[in-house]
Amino acid sequence: MAPETGTITADPLVAYLDVAEIRRALVLSVAYQFGNPNRPAVKDEYAKVRAENDWTSEQVARFLSGCAACVDSTRSVVMPSRN
Repeated sequence: MAPETGTITADPLVAYLDVAEIRRALVLSVAYQFGNPNRPAVKDEYAKVRAENDWTSEQVARFLSGCAACVDSTRSVVMPSRN
């Protein structure tokens, strides 16, 4: 994984978008990195992918009118949508 750059939650992200007058955004989960075949295997990959996707989905759900989320769909460990 990349060096720690900090976590940004939905609140400051939406504030930045508002300042820039951006009304729609696509928020991407980084869960795919846990199953990256070019990196060493990650212990508990399934749990980490699910936790990352859940966190991303929860953040985006707070601002449904202007955001969409893309969660990891490249691995068989991906959970189906909870619609």
